Amino acid sequence: MQNKLLSITRNIIPYVKELRPIAGSVTSVLLWQQLDYWFAKNPDGFYKFLSPPQTNHEKYRIGDSWTEELGFTKFEFRNAFDKIGVRHTSKGSFKKSLNPFVKNGKEMFFCSYHDKMKGITFYFRNHTLADNALDSLVKSEPYPVSKQSEFTEVDKVNLPKATLSTSTIYTETTTENNNIKLVDDDNFEKIFSTEEQPAAKKVLSKIPTQKQVEVLAVLLVMIKTSTINNKVGYLRAIVKSVNEGTFTPIPEKLKPLSTQERINEEEKKRKQETERLKVDNNAYFAEIEAKYGYVAKS
Repeated sequence: MQNKLLSITRNIIPYVKELRPIAGSVTSVLLWQQLDYWFAKNPDGFYKFLSPPQTNHEKYRIGDSWTEELGFTKFEFRNAFDKIGVRHTSKGSFKKSLNPFVKNGKEMFFCSYHDKMKGITFYFRNHTLADNALDSLVKSEPYPVSKQSEFTEVDKVNLPKATLSTSTIYTETTTENNNIKLVDDDNFEKIFSTEEQPAAKKVLSKIPTQKQVEVLAVLLVMIKTSTINNKVGYLRAIVKSVNEGTFTPIPEKLKPLSTQERINEEEKKRKQETERLKVDNNAYFAEIEAKYGYVAKS
């Protein structure tokens, strides 16, 4: 967990209005803030009770369930969590899922599963997606939202700048390398909308053109297999991994084809099909003659 913006308090929860367009509701914002408080202490996940158990449980501590901690009802908690996370009904379904953070084709910020044997619920954070979303707030970059979700009656609360540091939040350098040009890759326009392209070009300009091709190939595969709400933020994270030396390109056989490569591939298939259907008259008559005897050739 890199971005600890929301982990600064527990008992007093400030309402960060800027997070609502991403979280979807006021209660989801408050829940996200409290989740990040606990993930700052337990980045690999933690268990927590929804409400006080009806029977004695050795792991339960008074006041430590979600309903006690947030003052939410069970319904309010589940409704808030469903806007930002995936609830798996069992440990088995959690383990069987290819990506536990994906719900109905959309990638979510959190997930949980209920361990029926132990009677407790475990929570996990999609650090890459959540950190990218929070980074976009810190950098004052717009996050894609609908007009309806921008409205709230709660007064604006400024983000606590004093808590932000380069050790916990990645801040992009503003110095650009003017010697690096943007690669001419048709995947770029497939991935980014017209509105997103200027920001995406700025991010890509920080790495060599060959790396740009590899990064775009990775991003194209990702958006085809999962829902990425902030593609520019995701691109920034990949470019950061390139600069840090931790980036792993897609194997050659899995890379998406460019337009010219697809044209070449189609032409190759067409030639193969033409060759397959080509009739060798001499071979044809020889086969007929072998089966039926002499055949008059026209």
